[in-house]
Amino acid sequence: MGMAERFQDFILELRVDKIDLVQGSLRKLALCLNEHFWHIDAAREHMYLTGSYGRGTAIVGLEKVDMCFVLPQSVFEEVKEQIEAQELVLNKMFQCLTSRFRDIQISEGRKYIRIPFGDWGFYVKLTPVFINPDGSNTYGIGGLSPSWQLANPAAEIKAVNNYQTKYGARVVHLAKIIRAWVQTHKVPMSGILTDTLVMDFFDRAAVRYTYSFYDVMFNDFMKYLLDIDAARTYWIVPGSGTKIYREADLTSYAIEAYRYSLQAIMNKGQDPPTKSMQLWRHLLGISFC
Repeated sequence: MGMAERFQDFILELRVDKIDLVQGSLRKLALCLNEHFWHIDAAREHMYLTGSYGRGTAIVGLEKVDMCFVLPQSVFEEVKEQIEAQELVLNKMFQCLTSRFRDIQISEGRKYIRIPFGDWGFYVKLTPVFINPDGSNTYGIGGLSPSWQLANPAAEIKAVNNYQTKYGARVVHLAKIIRAWVQTHKVPMSGILTDTLVMDFFDRAAVRYTYSFYDVMFNDFMKYLLDIDAARTYWIVPGSGTKIYREADLTSYAIEAYRYSLQAIMNKGQDPPTKSMQLWRHLLGISFC
């Protein structure tokens, strides 16, 4: 089996599992909320997915699904000037859901509701939002005074789709491969930062990588990380324009990954490619085969 086939198989292995269970759980949540707030029987209306799952860059082992639910503007008008406005909104949703879902909690900081589906190994992070005329969201950030922020996750999802149109499926593929590396080595890099850096990488890359060169693509991405100015602290998320800050210095992680991947590339011509495979499994986990 050549390197192209190995990376093709690896991308398939990284697909989110229990997808039917996740989608079924989200439909139940939407049905409950639509019935209570909008007085309609609908499993999809007013709900949309954000985060890695919504952008299509999540991988197997997903533990959190980010979900936003759009509330009527009348709810916003009712609470917008009140003390602890976000907590009032969350309490309205909590009261709606608590009779149908077990062990739900309002998060510390009063920003979202955590709904565990423990039997299936994931939880939903549910955030109430209000839609603005330009398509962006207003959401509460907690606190004792009315505090509201803007977000535009729909624009972030559209940006990822636009990058795929421009550069192909390799955009999402690299985002998933980097997530596997992040998970395997506990790299302090969030999902949104990962996707932002991957898109920036493709804007700078002069190569159209095919599956046969996904190993080179990974190595080039590590070189890209090493070339980032050490003084740089944030990036602008494509689509929303939100600032996303780095959590820690990635240099030590990127150096090791660059060296290991370079060794793997140099050894891939061996027959059998045992050394190369050992190196890739070290980098990306045992599911790489």
